[in-house]
Amino acid sequence: MNRHLTILLILLLHNLWGGYGQVSYMPDDPAVIELKTLYLESGRVFPTGSFPLDRRDLHRLALKLKEQALSSEARERVAEFLEELSFNREVIRLGSDVKFTYEHYLRTDEEWEDYYRLFFEPEPAMVIDLYYMQDGLAVIDIAGSWRREYDGFSPNNFFAFKPGNPFAQENQFLQKGYFRYFFGPLEMELGRNKVHYGPSRYSSLLLSQSLPFLDALRLRLPIGPLEMTSLVSTLENRSAADDLEDLIIPDYNFVDNTIICTMHRFEYAFKRLRLGISGLSIITRPDNAFLLGDFFPVFSWHTADVGWHNLSMIGDVCLAPLPGLEVFAQYGVDDIRLGSVNIGDDPIPTIDAYIIGLSFDRRLPKANFSFYLEGGYTHYLWGNFHEEYALSRAIYRYFMDRENQILPMTSPFGPGSRWIYGEIGWGNLNNVSINCRYRIVPNINTSQADIIN
Repeated sequence: MNRHLTILLILLLHNLWGGYGQVSYMPDDPAVIELKTLYLESGRVFPTGSFPLDRRDLHRLALKLKEQALSSEARERVAEFLEELSFNREVIRLGSDVKFTYEHYLRTDEEWEDYYRLFFEPEPAMVIDLYYMQDGLAVIDIAGSWRREYDGFSPNNFFAFKPGNPFAQENQFLQKGYFRYFFGPLEMELGRNKVHYGPSRYSSLLLSQSLPFLDALRLRLPIGPLEMTSLVSTLENRSAADDLEDLIIPDYNFVDNTIICTMHRFEYAFKRLRLGISGLSIITRPDNAFLLGDFFPVFSWHTADVGWHNLSMIGDVCLAPLPGLEVFAQYGVDDIRLGSVNIGDDPIPTIDAYIIGLSFDRRLPKANFSFYLEGGYTHYLWGNFHEEYALSRAIYRYFMDRENQILPMTSPFGPGSRWIYGEIGWGNLNNVSINCRYRIVPNINTSQADIIN
């Protein structure tokens, strides 16, 4: 066998039982939760709500906490975290992770339509991730997954039960593929990856990890307690099931028009308080008439009036009032009606949304305890109100073999939603843990709420 193929096979088999570790971290990853708990137990707020994080970010934030920690016990725990992270700028790492998962589902007889819960919440049957990296310098990462072909309900995540083809699968294999490079403190990432922005662990009024992936150019620059993030992304522009039909502008349609999503975000972290302000813009224009100002990282798209854009302004706050406790909130507006204060304005109502929540993580002498709770609301026009430039609505389209599907772009459940999400966890020192998660999405009157229209 070819020597290089043999090496690759050994790496794949080796990593069935574990590899060099992750290269990209989201807010619900164990390493992030562990470091965040160390911050909160020291009476400090976690300095960032912008993800993914790199190993360099975890290393930098852990060193910062180690310098500021008041107790020797806290410093020892941070030292243990750093030792487990094994950050080393001199080492080049070639790694792979292979994960096989079989899930079987017990369901009621009622068949409901919820594409996200039926297709994306179940684990893929197989995931292969290959990466090449040097800590603090560069990362090359690519991952593919095997998911059964989507056809509504299925008793498991593996077999599609198609006549003549029980292993029918979606051909959208590539879920991640990006290049990340560090120019001093500036991080640049180009490619396909998950992102998440905001204080909540699971939901966001910005781009969140509920989206399968984003094809984007992302810049991140920490300057002391201030952190700036800039993102430019192209979205799927092929129509999906039950999608828009009557577009009223000539030469403005699917395929021919590019859909751009841009975001800039600023965060400032004090000792116990972190503040964030973000602007998110979704743009499609006839003849793809984009301007350079559409992509400036430090700019006001609304004030500069660079052309039509579907703009959302989102602010968030995160507070660590007591050791182990975090309280957070996020509030956003798509439009503000000024007529209520006697200022002439269009008859469009104030279109707003919010998320509030708290988390508590505590390490006891012989066990760990965690509690998480969030609640959210979106106006029935959230992300989706302009008739003329309809392709600029906050809609995420996912390309599939049979029929493309749509997801809400800027909240987990779309416009006109209410939700409560909670999680309780317990674990002991022998790595035995129990987690209970619950989600409540009331069946409210959604006659006015429609992600498309």
